[in-house]
Parts: sequence; C-alpha cells; structure tokens
Amino acid sequence: MAQKNAGMFGGNSLTTTNVVIGSPPLSFYAVQGAVVGNVLSRAGASVSFVREFHETIYPKIGSGEIDVFVASWLPSGHSEFWKSVKNNARQMGEIFDGGAFFLAVPDYVHENEVSSISDLRDASFEKQIVSVGPGGAVLTNRANEALDDYGLREAGYEIDAREEADWVSHTLQAYGEGRKFAIAIWQPCFLNDQVSLRRLTDPDLSMGPDDTGWIIANTGFLAGAPAWIHALLANINLGIPTITKLDKRIVIDGLSPDDAAEEWVQNNAARVDAWIAAALEKKSA
Repeated sequence: MAQKNAGMFGGNSLTTTNVVIGSPPLSFYAVQGAVVGNVLSRAGASVSFVREFHETIYPKIGSGEIDVFVASWLPSGHSEFWKSVKNNARQMGEIFDGGAFFLAVPDYVHENEVSSISDLRDASFEKQIVSVGPGGAVLTNRANEALDDYGLREAGYEIDAREEADWVSHTLQAYGEGRKFAIAIWQPCFLNDQVSLRRLTDPDLSMGPDDTGWIIANTGFLAGAPAWIHALLANINLGIPTITKLDKRIVIDGLSPDDAAEEWVQNNAARVDAWIAAALEKKSA
C-alpha cells in the first residue's frame, strides 16, 4: 500500500518520485522499512512495499523491481546475496551498526557454568537450540556451523528452526520457567529487551562478525531519482537500541509496523525534520 503523507516539506510537488521498498516479513525488518517509508513520504515521495524474504528481494533489487531494501547486513551476513546484486545496487546509509547473529543463554545461568559456545558441550542444557525458519536462513545456517565447529552435535545438540512466533513463545516460556536453554538470536531484536540474555563468546566466529545494516538502492532507480532522495536515504540512521524498542512495540505491544513508525517519527520530529531538511537542500543544488 502506498503512503501518501507528503508532510510539510515536500507537498504534492514531489510525489512523482515513486519508491518501492523491499521489507522482509520479520518484525524488526518491517518496522525499519516502515520508518524509512514514513520519512520518505513526509519528504514528498510516494512509497509502496514488497513484503518478501531475502531470497526474492535481492534479485528484485538487482532487476530494479524493488528500488530500496532496508536493510542489508554487510560485510558478512548478507554477503552472498550482496555479491549477486552489487553491480546493480549501491550502499546508501547505515541504518544501524553492530548487527550480530549469536547464541545466547539466560542471564540466570552463571558465567562460571557457560560463558562460551564450547561450554555448552559439558553443560546440563536442553539439547534443542531454537532458531528462526523462514527469513532466518543466515542465523540458522550459522548456528548449525557452530554446532559442528564446537563439537556440540556430538554432545546431542540440534538446531530447531521454527516460525518466528513459535521461536518467540518458546523463548519467553523457557525463560519464565527458569529452564537452562540456548537460543540462536540476532540484534536488533526485541527479545534482547524483553528478557535478559547473555551472548556466548564465539572465538571461531562461527556466527560471523558484527555487521552494519545498510539501506541499499538499485542503481537504475538512483540514476533517475532526484538528489534529495539520495541524500535522505544516506541520512536515515536509527541504531540498535531504537530498532529494538520499535520491534518491541510491534511484537509485545501489538502495534502495526506503520503505527509504530508513525509514533516514533512523531516523538522524534526534530531529528526527522533535520534529516529531511538537509536532504531537500539538494533540490536546488
């Protein structure tokens, strides 16, 4: 659905700039995309969304069917996807820094018992490590690599990839019952704000290094887009804590991504207005 909220900066004169945003149907992706869409709309663009998983979003970024993706995990998490489109796409702005995939345990498990992934081998833990299925392929693949790299599979561990909602309910229930379990998780994710988890050390980097979340855009789209669009996509930065809280507003508080984005934009109007004002200076450049 297109957003038509042109806002005080752009008015109707800029709505000829159409922007198609790719947004995977996981909650934290959905709210990031909604914020970017809201800001673009306020500046005067006409925004619509394609809500699909990475496996189809990246090819459509490459072909130009999707103009903008929020957000590409680089240099590591989405490196294989990025390789396939990098000649037809450009990194625009860092919407967050410090994105990570990792294995975690509840904070009530003392560090003396488990501090690293390898410590799970000798710990009395549940043997199923729950991960995310659709949309979580990178997380699940890396978690499986960690089992092999640290000898956990021989100790009876396995990765159980589930739908996001089931992954969430499992984690909340296990934590509430005080069970000893490990999960595959990422940041930014609302669960890191909802329950107290401790990231296990990963000296072999089986779960990968930390990443930056980039707003990327198709080069054909950029060639035809006005300079203020380029500038605005480069200006938008939310950060891990903000995205985590926005994610929580969706999953726990029940807001839609659009409503959570609108609430955040209203509460941070000066910051958003500064992004837009700086970008729109490019109109006359």
